[in-house]
Amino acid sequence: MVAFYTAVETAFVNGIDRQLFLNQYHDFKQIVKSKAEEKQLTKKFLKSSGFDMYIAVKAAQTTSKKRVGPLVKR
Repeated sequence: MVAFYTAVETAFVNGIDRQLFLNQYHDFKQIVKSKAEEKQLTKKFLKSSGFDMYIAVKAAQTTSKKRVGPLVKR
């Protein structure tokens, strides 16, 4: 899970390879299977870091570019 959190932070700060980010998200989803738990972790991570996992994941899933970010915090 730490690797995914690091990938989210990297997506916001410097940008990250899209496929690498999606692979990290896939690994995260192997551990966190329920949407409810994912939403809870997203809120906790946003509160502690200021980075929104939802924005990073949506950006990676909807872009056709090779890189995601740098992203803008809300």
